[in-house]
Amino acid sequence: GDVGRFRINRKLKLTTAPDVKVLTKEDILKAVVGEEIDSGDKTNPYVVQRADGSYLIDGTLLIDEFKELFKIDTMSEDETGNYQTLAGFTINQMGKIPTAGQFFDWRNLRIEVVDMDGNRVDKLLISQRTPTEKK
Repeated sequence: GDVGRFRINRKLKLTTAPDVKVLTKEDILKAVVGEEIDSGDKTNPYVVQRADGSYLIDGTLLIDEFKELFKIDTMSEDETGNYQTLAGFTINQMGKIPTAGQFFDWRNLRIEVVDMDGNRVDKLLISQRTPTEKK
């Protein structure tokens, strides 16, 4: 037990250095693919607008950024809860930990869970609902 753990820890030698750079997903993709990757909106790496006008959004997007993106001024007490992110909002609205493929309609938006990472809402697809779509 302890001898193996010591050997692994000694080999890793995690230290902080002033010239350490935090790598983004784009940095890693650039290293693998060998070219610059366009990840959509440069101002927000958590949001990618698709050709059909829908948005693929990371669950960790802050709820304030979500409100800004979709021009939402206020949310009622029922819509606010003890969460800071779009994933938390989704769980709050659905009343449970969702599974991929589940969705709910909120205001003029359809919010669909497209990817889960265990119990964490990883990616959401948000699209504008047409007036003919029913809840």
